[in-house]
Amino acid sequence: MFRLHKGALFTDIFRFSLPGRGVVLDSQGPVLVSEPRSSVEFSNDTGAMIHCSAHGSPSPRIDWLMGDGSPVLPIPNIREMLVNGSMYFLPFGAESYRHDVHSAVYRCQASNSVGKVLGREITVKAGKRESVSFIFRRLSLDLVSPYPSVSRFLPVD
Repeated sequence: MFRLHKGALFTDIFRFSLPGRGVVLDSQGPVLVSEPRSSVEFSNDTGAMIHCSAHGSPSPRIDWLMGDGSPVLPIPNIREMLVNGSMYFLPFGAESYRHDVHSAVYRCQASNSVGKVLGREITVKAGKRESVSFIFRRLSLDLVSPYPSVSRFLPVD
């Protein structure tokens, strides 16, 4: 084994032949094909889908880990793990915000019988979308100046 990048391990390709069969089986440790960017931000009303995929032989399994290395488990109506290796953060109300889920560090891990590879740390931050609107009123001021009048827009309290 040798290191590819920070924390990732990759195992060489192995070739096996079965005596008398003439069969050659190729085995390859997992290689990450796609992983999320290092920071993912989303609002509570949209949710987010985070993808991770890998190839290898046999086909790798994708698991998600917390920043401390513990496995990520699904939480009904909050966070789901999909069979394609993606992690889905469902839209949520402000009362369902969980710091340990919505403001946390995650890593994807691909593994098969040959080896495993650990992806980069991904910082997830979910926030409440706030809509802000201002009502403006026009305020006219007559000033003693070389300019006859000045108009300004001020927000209404």
